[in-house]
Amino acid sequence: MAKAMHKLGVVGMVTDGGFRDKKGIKRHAPNLQIFSPGTVVSHGHGAFLDFGIPVSVCGLAIEAGDLLHGDENGLLTIPHAIAADVVDRANDVVEQEQKYFELLDRDDFQVDNLKQAFGI
Repeated sequence: MAKAMHKLGVVGMVTDGGFRDKKGIKRHAPNLQIFSPGTVVSHGHGAFLDFGIPVSVCGLAIEAGDLLHGDENGLLTIPHAIAADVVDRANDVVEQEQKYFELLDRDDFQVDNLKQAFGI
């Protein structure tokens, strides 16, 4: 199924079911991203039932043309109206987290440092 999707130009799969054969997927569709609750050990018989229709996967409403962002923590939709700002906002978050972890790595770290960092 992964190879078929790869040949059709699919770059990602979102499912509320499990998937299997990570090695085979990496071999036949190396850039295919899969968002799933987990893996399964048994073989299944995939079926293409329809294309381009609205779906709900684990409570996330998805329509054709939606912009999705996902990583190992999950998947979300990004409104097209704010898409251009997402990279800058993500960079802001990375910068804030870096400062936070630098604070945690200090030898003199105490709860007072944490309170100050959070403006408490």
